Amino acid sequence: MNNTDISLISPEQVVRGQAQLSFPLLTQEGQFWLQHHAEENPLTDLIWIPDSGHGQEAMTLLPEGYGVRSKVHEYGGMPYTLAENQLFWVDEHSQQILTAFLSDSPTTLKASVIKPLTQQKNARYGEPVLHPCAPWLIAIEELHPEPDDLTGQVSADVINQLVAIHINTGRRQVLVTGADFYSSPRFSPDGNQLIWIEWNHPDQPWTSTRLKGIQWQEDLSAVPWQSEQLMAIFPSYHQTSAVQQPGFTDQGEILFISDHEGFWNLYLCQSKYGRRGKSESEAENTDTAALVSSLPVNLYPVQADCASAPWQFGNSHYQLLSRCTKKQNDKPASSEYRLYICVCRQGLWQLDKRIWSEGLTGPSVTEQNCLPEFSSISFLSSASCAMEAGERIKLSFLAASPAISPSVVMLSDHNARISFEYQRRGTELDSVVYPERVRLKLPEHSVYGLFYPCLNNPTAPLMINVHGGPTSCAFPGLQPQIQFWCQQGFSVLDLNHRGSTGFGRAYREQLKHQWGEADLEDARLMAHYLASQGKIDGDNVVIRGQSAGGYCALRAATLGYFTAAVSLYGISDLKLLAQSTHKFESHYLHWLIGHPEHHSMRYQFRSPLLSLREEKQLPDLLLFQGKKDRIVPIDQMTRFAQLYRALGYQCETFVYEDEAHGFRQYGNRLHQLQTELFFYQSRGILPDAKKKKCT
Repeated sequence: MNNTDISLISPEQVVRGQAQLSFPLLTQEGQFWLQHHAEENPLTDLIWIPDSGHGQEAMTLLPEGYGVRSKVHEYGGMPYTLAENQLFWVDEHSQQILTAFLSDSPTTLKASVIKPLTQQKNARYGEPVLHPCAPWLIAIEELHPEPDDLTGQVSADVINQLVAIHINTGRRQVLVTGADFYSSPRFSPDGNQLIWIEWNHPDQPWTSTRLKGIQWQEDLSAVPWQSEQLMAIFPSYHQTSAVQQPGFTDQGEILFISDHEGFWNLYLCQSKYGRRGKSESEAENTDTAALVSSLPVNLYPVQADCASAPWQFGNSHYQLLSRCTKKQNDKPASSEYRLYICVCRQGLWQLDKRIWSEGLTGPSVTEQNCLPEFSSISFLSSASCAMEAGERIKLSFLAASPAISPSVVMLSDHNARISFEYQRRGTELDSVVYPERVRLKLPEHSVYGLFYPCLNNPTAPLMINVHGGPTSCAFPGLQPQIQFWCQQGFSVLDLNHRGSTGFGRAYREQLKHQWGEADLEDARLMAHYLASQGKIDGDNVVIRGQSAGGYCALRAATLGYFTAAVSLYGISDLKLLAQSTHKFESHYLHWLIGHPEHHSMRYQFRSPLLSLREEKQLPDLLLFQGKKDRIVPIDQMTRFAQLYRALGYQCETFVYEDEAHGFRQYGNRLHQLQTELFFYQSRGILPDAKKKKCT
């Protein structure tokens, strides 16, 4: 959608502008990405630009009725891969892995050529990865027990494990099991090594994980591998770090991102076997204790995060590419390395580049923020990690700016000159409110946020938007909904409270055991600060949020803070959530609040439902919920709304029968936005539609 010809945004245009682009993948076969456009298709499409010459148009690859989406961990992640014209993907309906060969003449696949690779009952799959030399595909498998026929209750636990699937026969082998969670399986270029991330309750993938590995054996008769066979790569057991995004250089050295020094930085360690595999003497001594022979080296030491919290698997915030330089005079040929890496600075995600001209141990040259046109860059992808001398480097990624929503972009780096072009342009507005980066420095801590001022009203009412997670962050690219609220008459603060990602491990850990206190306090501090600066009407402040942000809004309402509150699938009963939420977050509250058995009073005090009491005045509430939500079940909303009304307060509720955690259907998204607008207008917080809006 292109909004360049309009000045005021309608609710319909906002919802159309929320089309989601994700998981770009650049391969020898061309450029791929996922697209969810709720108005056109309730399923997630796979888009393809074939690499068969210039001028190729983007096409929808799968036929009608097929979608590409993984629901492992409920949040999913990277759901497809391909090699040598064979595509593998997780089917959105069945959650099984399907496969098909791409046609020599690029066209939408026919349903008749699509075949199931897996047919495992009650299983979900995610993050498929192909072996570079052998006919095996590795994937995360999540097994869900069947409910009892009589009671409907589920007595067994959800099981997560890594499996290998033969791409020709469909034979399935469990490789690794026993940990609570797995992600990020990766093969070395020669296929001799397999590494992955794993973690156990009560940890989350942004608090503490382990990087494990093993020498790949073509004969899988001895799987699943036992724990004593697995090799701990990083960290050692006395350290705590959240490791993510493992990979390999073209020489078989191991790469990973870790925050053990305070920020998510990129590290390299020498593999014990490299590309050569085991020597004869090493092959005889199979009880080796480690897969690496050196301590990790920080390839790009910065006091900034180079990755975000891995709520979904398959994130990619760096690409390390190499090419062999030509021999000149008496100087031998050597490997030139180029690192492209995302770096978060003051809430903006920028792209940096570092070049090593004589190998990774030699001198380097760094260029910061080499694409200043963008405020958010993520999901870097390259067709190959090794190139010939003089070959043009190409990267694809997701990028956004304050005026353009997330887009698929292709970068070209040739002769030290960087250029880019859009493969699929996101929503674009010709007239936008640009955010001001706000940092409130206090003696004890700092608070961050993106402030969007209402241009025609220097003291407009303030909308505080609290992101989900709560271990997430405010998005710095164009959000049509925020622009809509600014036009309607709000100034908007997109809050990065303590616990948000992008500001280092110490900032994240300030929310440990403080959820419901620190985040809400930061919202109030920011509102007070903006009012003291004369930028908002401090007596007219609303707070809204989704999921964890909705919890913050409900907590604010029960304490009588702010003028009004809006919650989308927010939490009202922390004790109930700890008992009923899905496996991935079932122990998250141990970190956010404390152990339920040891801190029961803390759970009660911070639960909006359990701490609700009659007060002189509490703000009006508007609540939205999906009936199929497994992360925050619907009774979190219904029980709270009943009590809020019983105490004599105003609370409107809306339930969408066919939605889960996050609304995906166009009609429901539109209804939600229109209802929220009317809620503010009917209470005099915003002027009605007949009055002049702020532009």
